Amino acid sequence: MTKAVKKNMLLTFRSNMTGPEEEKDKIEFITRAEFVKQNNKYYVTFCDTEALGNESQSKTTLKIEKEKVTMLRYGASNTQFIFEQGKKHTGQYETPYGAFSVGVFADNLNVNINENGGNLDVSYGIYLNDLISQYNELSIDLKEQG
Repeated sequence: MTKAVKKNMLLTFRSNMTGPEEEKDKIEFITRAEFVKQNNKYYVTFCDTEALGNESQSKTTLKIEKEKVTMLRYGASNTQFIFEQGKKHTGQYETPYGAFSVGVFADNLNVNINENGGNLDVSYGIYLNDLISQYNELSIDLKEQG
């Protein structure tokens, strides 16, 4: 087991979402993130509460591997999505009204992360009852705070 390397990073989050009726939604914000490298995996944790204007506390952790990214989000709604290019994974989406299962299919995943930061891009569809409900393009950039 290797010693964990911890750093504070500046995270730029960009998301373009397209719904089934071609409606579009764009989210972009910059926030602080905790960046940890341990056992050849990277863990990035950040809060998006202030950036998105949410009143409830919300925390996201990304577990980044060379060919797989797991996103865990905790707050008013809890989610777990696994992004792996060319593979469909079933994730859990918990809301105050109950939990349901969603499918996530990443048609593109590009991870370029090292101990100094970097970026990751993922394009993916979210499926409810095997029908696409939303298509997302997500880009995350990490830079050391200096």
